[in-house]
Amino acid sequence: RTATGTLESVPTIEISDLKEYVRRNIAKDTLRIAVVGDVDADTLGKLLDKTFGDLPAKAELTPIPDVVATKPPQRAFVPLDVPQTIVTFGGPGINRHDPDFMAAYVVNHILGGGGLSSRLYKEVREKRGLAYSIYEALLWMDHSALFLGNTGTRADRAGETIDAVEA
Repeated sequence: RTATGTLESVPTIEISDLKEYVRRNIAKDTLRIAVVGDVDADTLGKLLDKTFGDLPAKAELTPIPDVVATKPPQRAFVPLDVPQTIVTFGGPGINRHDPDFMAAYVVNHILGGGGLSSRLYKEVREKRGLAYSIYEALLWMDHSALFLGNTGTRADRAGETIDAVEA
């Protein structure tokens, strides 16, 4: 289900659809407010009550199941009309509340999250001259976690670049 809709589906959205979405999703338990400036707590409380007081206490959110990223190795080749070959790699990550998260975060920084000091940068860019930049990052969300990396290289060196990343 595409988040942006399709050319066929977007014109069918009615005002009632939008109102129903707001009714189900915008509620006090999903609301996050940041306030900056010269305002005291009593005045702010009154303004917030006036603005958001009629919202329902609880949203009627659609349950989202946990998702585990597809485990490597899997390769997909997508032809694009661009002058450079883009290599994206990744796999299952680690949840933020996992007891090993901080250790994984440090390992991630050493591997690819440390920019110019990372092992991927030193091996792929500096030592072998295969790419201008390369990175890898941990991504954690409420219902999934993954690691994801990216680099760009010449088409004739893509295989060598992938081999270097895997090594």
